[in-house]
Parts: sequence; C-alpha cells; structure tokens
Amino acid sequence: MFALEIWRQMTAFKAIKTQKQKQLQEKRRKVANKTAKKLASSTLNTHNKLSALSDAIEQQKFNSLNSSASPYDVSKRATDFIEIEKARKAALYRMSQNHMADKNKMLNNFMEQARKNAKLNKV
Repeated sequence: MFALEIWRQMTAFKAIKTQKQKQLQEKRRKVANKTAKKLASSTLNTHNKLSALSDAIEQQKFNSLNSSASPYDVSKRATDFIEIEKARKAALYRMSQNHMADKNKMLNNFMEQARKNAKLNKV
C-alpha cells in the first residue's frame, strides 16, 4: 500500500514537471518569435528610410539637371549636391550602425534569457 502511494506521488510529480517544461518551451518559443518580429520590423523600417532618402536624392538630381540657370547657380547647385551626398552617406552610415547596434542588443538580450532559462532547467 505504501509503495503504491509513493508510485502515485512520483507519477504526479513527473506530470507536473512535464507540464512546467512544456510551459517553459512555449514561453521560449514566444520570446523567439517576438525577437524575430522585432528584427524583421527593424530591417523593414531601415529599408523604408533608405528608400525614401534615395527617392529624395533622385528628385534633387532631377531638379538640378532640369533647371536653366547661370553658371554660378549651376556651380552652387553642384556644391550643394556634393554636400547633400556627403550628408546622405553619413546618415546611411549612422543608420546602419544604429541598426546593427539594435540587432546586437536584442541578440544579447535573447542569449541572456536563454542562459537564464538553461539555469532554471537545471534545478
């Protein structure tokens, strides 16, 4: 009789442990999906910003080529265009650096969470 009671308690304990493991796996899956969505959204936002910036530059090129003006104005516009290109390249570089920093930060957070989960599973 005593052995039967111990067997029941062990079975109940295993069922609880299995249920907790399934809940933990579900939680990890949700965190992984959320991280993937954030990365995809961040990449899409960066792409949209770069596209808008590129369109604006193309429009500026078109406007500068299609206007008739004095040689001084053309020279001034060319200088302005060079400055715009420098600013665009600097902005693209900053955006790419910020994007990579955000990706690395999210990846580090995700890995830290995975380490914590691994430590919890050992107990």
